[in-house]
Amino acid sequence: MKAIIVCGQNVTLKNYDLSEAYIVGVDYGAYMLAKASIEMDLAIGDFDTAGEKGLIKAQKIAKRVKKLDAIKDDTDTFDAIKEVYNKYDEIIVLGGLQGRRIEHLIANIFALKAYPKVKFIDDYSIMEIVSADRVFKRDKYKFISFFPLVDTTISLKGFKYNLDNYKLNQFDPLCISNEIIDEMAYAGISGMVVCIKSMEDK
Repeated sequence: MKAIIVCGQNVTLKNYDLSEAYIVGVDYGAYMLAKASIEMDLAIGDFDTAGEKGLIKAQKIAKRVKKLDAIKDDTDTFDAIKEVYNKYDEIIVLGGLQGRRIEHLIANIFALKAYPKVKFIDDYSIMEIVSADRVFKRDKYKFISFFPLVDTTISLKGFKYNLDNYKLNQFDPLCISNEIIDEMAYAGISGMVVCIKSMEDK
């Protein structure tokens, strides 16, 4: 089973398959779902972004609403992830990658380390944890980056810039904006990295 958490920020809802999933709207994401008349299983947040209007709309279309206190230890997205993490095999967060509040992006990177089966997706990028060998297919995402959360050994084959058992230490930016040049590319990972696939700027 799959859970989809909608946060908003560079997400065009009609481009995503929301069928056969447990749907969670987070603050403005709940407002987006309500405006699109998409029923959600849970609307959650302090609704400081969506406002009272967004909360009222969410209440009309959500099966359950969890109103959070604005003064809390976690972000709304963290709370949404905790609601579903142990109940679903696949968890996708739509949004949470870009926006004016860059601190929320950093918090979401931390969320990946705490909840490694979560994947963040928006209209331009995919962000997820990779902690084992992975094969990547060349597709619409031109750029691929690996940011180590712990000291990591990495090998890359089929990329524009390949590596052989490179010691990629925390905060080493070497593996930013690489490109897959073969039909399939291989990443050998011993450690833990945040992998970000991004489309070409237009």
